[in-house]
Amino acid sequence: MNRIGQRGERGAASLLVSAAVALAMVITAVGLLAGVFAAAQRDAANAADLAALSGASVYSRGGSSCEVAARIAAENGAHLASCQVSGDSLDFVVAVSVDHRLALPLGLAPTVRASAEAGRLEPLR
Repeated sequence: MNRIGQRGERGAASLLVSAAVALAMVITAVGLLAGVFAAAQRDAANAADLAALSGASVYSRGGSSCEVAARIAAENGAHLASCQVSGDSLDFVVAVSVDHRLALPLGLAPTVRASAEAGRLEPLR
C-alpha cells in the first residue's frame, strides 16, 4: 500500500546511492592520476639530477659531459632534451633538461619535464 505523498519516491534511494558511488569512483580516479603524475615528476627530477651530476663529474675530468648525461638519463627512463655546459674547465655548470614519458591507459602518453644543474659555479638563472 502506498500513501498518497509517497507514490513518486519509489527507487529514489537507489538513484542517490548510484550517484554517490559514481562520484566516489571519479574522485578516486583523479587521485590516482594525480599520484601517477607526482611519481613521474619525481622520477624525472631524479633522472635530471643524476644526469647533471654525472655530466659535471665527467666534465671535470675532461670528458664529454652531455654524452654521459644522455646515457644516465636513458638508464633512468628519461630522454635528455637539452644539455648545456657553461664556463671553463675549472669553473663550470652543466645544465640538463630531461623528458619522462608516461604510458597511461586509453593510449594517453603525456610527458613531464625536469631540469637540473651541477658544477662548480653558481647555478644558471
